[in-house]
Amino acid sequence: AARGTWAVGTTYGVGGFKAQAWYYDFLGFARMGYVDGSYTVKTGSGIDPFVAAQYMGETGGSGGNILVENAAKLFGVTGDKVKSQAWGVDAGIKIPHGQFDVAYNKINPENGAIGGGAIISPYTDAYATDPLYTTSMIRGLVEQGPGHAWKAKFAYGFLDDRLLLQVAYARYTTLLSGDSHNTYVDVTWKLDNWLKGLSLRDRWERSSGGIGLNPGNGSFTYNRLMIDYKF
Repeated sequence: AARGTWAVGTTYGVGGFKAQAWYYDFLGFARMGYVDGSYTVKTGSGIDPFVAAQYMGETGGSGGNILVENAAKLFGVTGDKVKSQAWGVDAGIKIPHGQFDVAYNKINPENGAIGGGAIISPYTDAYATDPLYTTSMIRGLVEQGPGHAWKAKFAYGFLDDRLLLQVAYARYTTLLSGDSHNTYVDVTWKLDNWLKGLSLRDRWERSSGGIGLNPGNGSFTYNRLMIDYKF
């Protein structure tokens, strides 16, 4: 069972530069440090290139480690320590009402570590909300273990940005879960003209490949319809 967690962080921004740094302690699981930064070149033409980078380092948690103590397997691999490192880069262009970018992430393999160097993330399992640039709706490298991934994404707003479209393709090459790829479509319709803060969103993704990721190692399609009201 999870013992809880605490975190502290800071953000900074000036001009086209933005950065953040965070420290997490997943009690009994892992300690994690995370930093990322981005810089956007303001050209004045409406087409602004940008570049971003991120780094994450993880070691054993305070108060012992539940996974080590119980000889738990993560991706079928036990270990006598928690150790993980991940990094990533993202680059693209921002245009009026839209953006296109291509990102890359890598999680380094670590001998003797739980999951072979996988990221220990007890609060993101089954709901892919981690900040790695290449994470998809269904999963990312956190759910697949050490390896690397790349992702291309395009987003555009129609009808004065009341209708938002996102499409993406991500490919994962991992040591323990094999190779897989995801195709993603996301449509959001802002209904502020009916009720302020109301939106309707449909997220669709198809995952193919990988070892043990999908039933029968086949393709898996997930559709998530969301109604959001901000008040």
